[in-house]
Amino acid sequence: MTIPKTSFIDLHTHSNATDGTMAPLEVVRLAKESGLGALALTDHDTIDGLSEAMAAGGAIAETRPAALALLRDIAGRAAKAPLAALIIDYGHEETGFGDTLQAVSGHRYADPLAAPGAADLSAHVDFAALKRGAEALGLKAYGPQPQGEFLLKLGLGQRRDRLLRGATDTQAEAIASGAARLVDPNQMGVLFKVLVLTSTQLPPPPPFV
Repeated sequence: MTIPKTSFIDLHTHSNATDGTMAPLEVVRLAKESGLGALALTDHDTIDGLSEAMAAGGAIAETRPAALALLRDIAGRAAKAPLAALIIDYGHEETGFGDTLQAVSGHRYADPLAAPGAADLSAHVDFAALKRGAEALGLKAYGPQPQGEFLLKLGLGQRRDRLLRGATDTQAEAIASGAARLVDPNQMGVLFKVLVLTSTQLPPPPPFV
């Protein structure tokens, strides 16, 4: 963002996410009306107001209301019996801003709005939000950890090597390329993350020990 030389900026503002009196949206609106060139929302000990403030400023903030319902269901089950949940998907470790909605049709990226119902829709998982929500509900959370690191710590390399010993040339190529695709940082190894949720009475699961 380019700030005009004659603009003022405010690097210390609070919203009603903490001890302020205005909602984040109203803070941003007032800043625009006052001609401020930049604004920093500095609520103490929370970032709860940032999504609303960034969206009001023109940034894209994605929310996933169904995720909280899922976490509540998992926590409810964990209260009745020992439970562990393994979540693996592509996404980001830290909550951020931006548009991650995408569509895939015929193994190719497509316009999400071009043919409703004819393409698979997905968006990146916000693993940080999942972890915060799980811990707030009393679950233990481990990760997120890159998929490649997770699988290698669990012995993917040793398993691959054992399978290769008795494989034909065709099978060996498929095994080697498949294993590489799962752990290679340029393929699925970093983009995909792993988060494990457990009941409080369970020990840390491998490879988080």
